[in-house]
Amino acid sequence: MHSEFDLLLGRKTYDQWASYWPNHDDVWPEANRAMKYVVTRQSQDSRREATTFLTEPVEALRRLKQGEGPDLHVWGSSELVHTLLANDLIDEVRLIVYPIIIGSGKRLFPDGNILPLHLDVIEQQLMPNGVHVVRYGRLQLEREKG
Repeated sequence: MHSEFDLLLGRKTYDQWASYWPNHDDVWPEANRAMKYVVTRQSQDSRREATTFLTEPVEALRRLKQGEGPDLHVWGSSELVHTLLANDLIDEVRLIVYPIIIGSGKRLFPDGNILPLHLDVIEQQLMPNGVHVVRYGRLQLEREKG
């Protein structure tokens, strides 16, 4: 039992999902089939099948990226995304932009130690309700260097 992708989740997101998705396989069955890599500061035993806890995420993710296997998808997990950006571990970004201005909140791209990342639009879709879904990939020049 495996999916086309694996999930990379921060601890808070995993905790929110852990009790929901096993009981809602009809909504998104791939979420249950996917291996879940959970970044956490404390070592944990997995309560669910297909879950691995990563206490040293940067090195573990570098090894995962070098190996064979499905793509890793991150959902939510903003602190994890900041770590991935700071360590140049992102190949593709998918943003879903809602036409709502809330004024304040958590920043996706915080000030600080984020490396420059040049992206091309790979695919985009504007939904009838104004939601814009955009998929970005690394520029070809960066791919050739890396």
